[in-house]
Amino acid sequence: GVMPLYQGANEQGAYDMGAVPNALPGHEPVGDLTSMARFRDLWDAPVPTAPGLGAGEMFAGARAGRIKAMVLLGDHAHYEDGTFGDVGASLKQLEFLVVSDGFMSDIASRANVLFPALQSLEKQGTITNLERRVQPLRPVLKPKKGDARSDLDIVAGIATALGARGFTSVDPDTALAEAGRAVAEYRGISYERLLD
Repeated sequence: GVMPLYQGANEQGAYDMGAVPNALPGHEPVGDLTSMARFRDLWDAPVPTAPGLGAGEMFAGARAGRIKAMVLLGDHAHYEDGTFGDVGASLKQLEFLVVSDGFMSDIASRANVLFPALQSLEKQGTITNLERRVQPLRPVLKPKKGDARSDLDIVAGIATALGARGFTSVDPDTALAEAGRAVAEYRGISYERLLD
């Protein structure tokens, strides 16, 4: 199957949003029956019952031929420093690689499909920094590449193409509102309020 690999701005934000292998959004453990029921109702979709793979485990799985495809969002320092093992060897074993990045890199040059991504100064939305502060992003630069899209648009497009429901009208406000329904710390946060 396809294994998306989250490359977020920070690990705390990833943990808040459930983009780590052993937690659902809001640090709720994968496999907890109450949490699973809550997210199943929120998303109207199946919820993981067991922890997934961490980044190093995913790359090892690709090297071993157990993972056939990946979606990588952006570049990461650990691709080159050995933290995730031999990433280059992992990518060579894949049958299909999708990369979303704002810059051409060695990883991006290996992609079967490459989506040009907007950079933070080109997009609107929010980011949770390392201090867990939610900050607004305002476009202050016009995108140089006319076909560049936000990570949210790219992920929603991939999800829709793979048959997932609920991604057809995703925008930053909708995503932030869902984050508020999923994670108590995000309740009541809106883009407009952050601009005040």
